[in-house]
Amino acid sequence: MPSRRSYLAGVGSLLAATAGCTSGDDAPDGNVTPTDGETPTDRRETPTAPPDGVAVTDIGARKAVSYESTMGSGGVLAAEGRQYVVASVVTGAGTTAGEFTFTAGGEAYAPGLPDTVGGLNRSVAGRKGQPLGGGGFGPGTTAVLAFVVPSPLSASDPEIRYDGDAGPWPLGETARRTLAAPEPRYELESFDAPGEVEQGEPLSTSVTVRNVSGTDGRFLAALYWPTERIADDDESHLLERTVEAGETVTLGRSLDTRYTTSEDGPVALRLRGHVAAERTVTVTGAGTPS
Repeated sequence: MPSRRSYLAGVGSLLAATAGCTSGDDAPDGNVTPTDGETPTDRRETPTAPPDGVAVTDIGARKAVSYESTMGSGGVLAAEGRQYVVASVVTGAGTTAGEFTFTAGGEAYAPGLPDTVGGLNRSVAGRKGQPLGGGGFGPGTTAVLAFVVPSPLSASDPEIRYDGDAGPWPLGETARRTLAAPEPRYELESFDAPGEVEQGEPLSTSVTVRNVSGTDGRFLAALYWPTERIADDDESHLLERTVEAGETVTLGRSLDTRYTTSEDGPVALRLRGHVAAERTVTVTGAGTPS
């Protein structure tokens, strides 16, 4: 197993992530009860940092996560053999991401997400704040801390450490159970959408997946639809559902096509997350007032 801070090298190529607009809170996977760090975003309380130090709170573990950015784009991270430790950081003093590590079973992991996520993420797994990226941030800041680690990962002492005079912060029981649990696996049974749509008319989509593992879990993926007529990345629409082992579920979503393109022609409807697929949809009536 790779160790120390070199572990994250090459992780980006293994993860499914693309740009878009997502929403929704994240919940755990792997036969666990949502207690540690699972409070919905709108009910989380921002902690108070020590005057001259830092505090790490709302620590959780996820088999897959959604993220948003300050520019309105976002996506889903899900990859076989990978999972995520997420937390919020508040500080009364200046600090940097490089001063934090996640340790478990004698191995240490540096914080960070794949380059495809970008440096402007404002929310990861429901944790909101300034991205704890390459640069530092000053006192009074709330930031997002995220680690990519192997899945499953069984250790009796997982914790987040800080190089300064604070911490460490151990993971709660639920987060430890999530880390150690086998990850659910999903197969795509169908991905349906019309082959043609008139711009401005809703586009009905349907995704059917089956949990082919022996582990109950939460299916997470995003539908990406191009929006070339507005200054934004492709819109993404979060699909999520708790799926028991062996269960098959269908998730439907209607997409707004008003801002798709300025010219008639084919566009790509993409599905990314626990499963991946793509469909070509021909748009007609582009540029016509809707």
